[in-house]
Amino acid sequence: MRAVGIRKLDGLGRIVLPKELRSILGLIEGTPMDVLLDDDGNVILRESTCHCILCGSNKTIWTENGKSLCSACIEKISRRKESFHVDKID
Repeated sequence: MRAVGIRKLDGLGRIVLPKELRSILGLIEGTPMDVLLDDDGNVILRESTCHCILCGSNKTIWTENGKSLCSACIEKISRRKESFHVDKID
């Protein structure tokens, strides 16, 4: 394990990742991150992987309000929408 500096929590509980670490990991501003806690109490940060809320695929192409859909499910929804008709009720 390699130390890359000491950081302090700010008033909102945030820690800034050192530029060297962000560069090594290829992280850019806005990269979604998962924050995990292992059984030994260690905090683990990893780049978040989004999963389709319908099929679980990690090949998401659309995310809205933290929910993701893959292209296959979007296609299925589109086909169903086209075949779904509602009679107007007066």
